[in-house]
Amino acid sequence: MRLRRFLPDRLAALGGSRRQAARRLHRTVGRDRAIKRVRPAPPPAPPKSPPISGEVVTEGPAPEPQAMRVSYRLPEAGHRLGFVARGADGVVWCLVALLPDDTRYFDRYPDGEEHRNPLGQRTVRRGFGLAVADVLQGTAEGTFQPLQ
Repeated sequence: MRLRRFLPDRLAALGGSRRQAARRLHRTVGRDRAIKRVRPAPPPAPPKSPPISGEVVTEGPAPEPQAMRVSYRLPEAGHRLGFVARGADGVVWCLVALLPDDTRYFDRYPDGEEHRNPLGQRTVRRGFGLAVADVLQGTAEGTFQPLQ
């Protein structure tokens, strides 16, 4: 303890030895950096759009198209965004938005050709939209649920 005043610098005089003083200073600076570190702000939430309102068209072509935004459960692929409306012939159609990784649907349903899906529903694909006829509301595959 008496030798502190003979050590070569002030840091050593405070800590007993240069090594201990340097280690203590390093820890203190590290703690200060950890305290001052700013956490990144969470990403902004997507803007909330009002849900599409309107009822399913009941008779003939409506003067303004009316559709209901839904979640459609594709067989073997999960839920996709879609729209349900009743056509002029009374058939309820659901237009489902396909994703680029839904390759099995692009292969199974060529663009513009009508086919039957495994559930027996008439299906036509146009680009990234898959139109399915005679859809029902429910939670099973091939059914839709209105979005809240």
